[in-house]
Amino acid sequence: MEVKQLIRSAQYQTLKAVNREMINLYWTIGQMIVIRQQGGSCGKSVVVLQI
Repeated sequence: MEVKQLIRSAQYQTLKAVNREMINLYWTIGQMIVIRQQGGSCGKSVVVLQI
């Protein structure tokens, strides 16, 4: 393999790993929201996002 192909392959694998982790994060956040909604606490507070 050429160096350029190795770099592209590594970049692609990295992007796939990052995307997989982001999907897992969003799934977990979604599960937390559903659980809180089922508990009747929905609408009683504001979600504060820290970026």
